[in-house]
Amino acid sequence: MRILSVSNTPHDPSQGSGYVITGYVERLRERGHTVDAYGPADWAWGDIRRGRRYFFPVMIAIFAFWHCRPGDYDLVELWGGPTWLLALYLQWIHPEVPLVHHSNGIEQHRVVVQRQTTEDDLQLEHWFQWDLSQLYDWGLHAADAIVTVSTYDVPFLIEREYVPEELVYTIQNPLPDFFLGQTVQYDRPKRVGFCGNWSRIKNIRLLESDVPSFLRDHPNWMFSVVGVGDMDVRENFPKDVRSQIEVIPYLEREALLDWYRDLAIFTLPSIYESFGMVMTEAMACGAALVATRVGFASGLSHGDNAYLLSQKQSPHLHRALTALAADDGKRRQIARCGHECVQELRWDDAADRLEEFYEKLT
Repeated sequence: MRILSVSNTPHDPSQGSGYVITGYVERLRERGHTVDAYGPADWAWGDIRRGRRYFFPVMIAIFAFWHCRPGDYDLVELWGGPTWLLALYLQWIHPEVPLVHHSNGIEQHRVVVQRQTTEDDLQLEHWFQWDLSQLYDWGLHAADAIVTVSTYDVPFLIEREYVPEELVYTIQNPLPDFFLGQTVQYDRPKRVGFCGNWSRIKNIRLLESDVPSFLRDHPNWMFSVVGVGDMDVRENFPKDVRSQIEVIPYLEREALLDWYRDLAIFTLPSIYESFGMVMTEAMACGAALVATRVGFASGLSHGDNAYLLSQKQSPHLHRALTALAADDGKRRQIARCGHECVQELRWDDAADRLEEFYEKLT
């Protein structure tokens, strides 16, 4: 196959979406397919920090118009909502070429979920935060098929009828090989971990409300935060628990292994996740997962391979952490089952499935 792949996120293997995109590109090429892959480094005009959702669609479409010949490809793959304008253009100019939206998050679904969680989380203070769901809807309606990274977005996509149900396909994100097949010890330091940017969509309000009360009740436990950059997260917590909070601005993916291995519990109480790669990484390293029913966690079983929060508000996180801290046997059982269930997230299997699906479309 000859595949044109255009994405709205950098092709950086150290970052979540970039890791997935470059992984598929590399493996499809290894299977003998021609893949021309373009990201922001190819089409972006400088470093735009605000209003990207408005400028990126235009930049992407203009780049494709001048530098690509979509009619020369067997299939076009678009990543991300900001490719909506290019999708409309391709549907109009080259309707004969199968067009696939490969999701790294369905923005419209995020907006709906966020609104259902709390109206306060949707207060938009700046013009560059306006809801563009209608435009992203047009892009998905222009697609011939949609590939998601978890089953979480699937009911939403089917309800909206962007494409026929049989053309909504799910391939869960694979883990790096070095995360798989580890020999895991379940006797762990009393540590709870969180990895990700410190943003509202990660439900930081729940972390800031429930973690302090947990730490006060358990003075021999620590809360470790990774991936927040230069932000001083400790300032968001009461002074009396700050000594129990560790903040690490950034760790390379390989270095995360040791950090995950020192966690008894990993928590990601997000409002929305398309997948949540850090969940599967933590599980592969033997940490018990506490999460909301979003992304990869939406397909897990509460009390079996994860502790799933019934609601995204306080005090549900406090209750979950307290329950696992009090029952070491239950924590180990969840960690062990979680470790086993992510071993199937392998690159060869994922690439085989994507290749098979694309070949059926062409």
